[in-house]
Amino acid sequence: MATVGTTATTSIDPVPEIAALCREYHLWLHVDAAYGGAMAVVPEWRGVLAGAELADSLVVNPHKWLFTQLDCSVLYTSRPELLKRAFSLVPDYLATPEAGRESGFGARNLMDYGVSLGRRMRALKLWFVLRHYGSEGLAERIRQHVRMAHWLRGRIRITPGWELSAPVPMATVCFRHLPAGVRDEAQLAAHNREIMARVNQGGEAFISHAVLGERLVLRAAVGNIRTRPEDVAALWGALQWAAGLLP
Repeated sequence: MATVGTTATTSIDPVPEIAALCREYHLWLHVDAAYGGAMAVVPEWRGVLAGAELADSLVVNPHKWLFTQLDCSVLYTSRPELLKRAFSLVPDYLATPEAGRESGFGARNLMDYGVSLGRRMRALKLWFVLRHYGSEGLAERIRQHVRMAHWLRGRIRITPGWELSAPVPMATVCFRHLPAGVRDEAQLAAHNREIMARVNQGGEAFISHAVLGERLVLRAAVGNIRTRPEDVAALWGALQWAAGLLP
């Protein structure tokens, strides 16, 4: 499995190289683009999915960065016949004439392609989002999110006492505060947890955390359809207040 937009830092695996190994050893390649796949909606950033065309399956979760209510996950596969062989189990009480199993045509029943038998029509809410915003509208909002995340990255990089903890290839920023004279990782972790708690208790913004190696870092993800530049600026003010840098 290769990942495009890892959970902690939104890093991108070298998908073409992994795909070459999978072909050499006859392995199924799944690309997890649950978060990062949405970035490919923007024409100039479609390279984020480079190599995904070589995968056997690919997943994108519109509920993460395509403004669709939880839950909505999109699975693509170039080998649907293998999924059907693995999952199809049709007792007599599920065999219906409209399925067209014997004639080879008819409605495709999704129960043949996964473990779930009954399921909600998750596709409808995604259809509404696509119809409302269109491809250009979605692309522009994702561009705005990346710009806002990069603005926050810039504030962190130039402000003494703050550390950017990972690159920012998408719209999630990993960072932490380093109080003067404190270098013990346990103390730094406790200090940054306190910052996170104070920000979240304020209710204006909500951040999370991750552990990179031995470092606990904070995470700010810009992804809500209503997020504006002034909201990210307010988050930056709340972070400095929570770190004791503002009254």
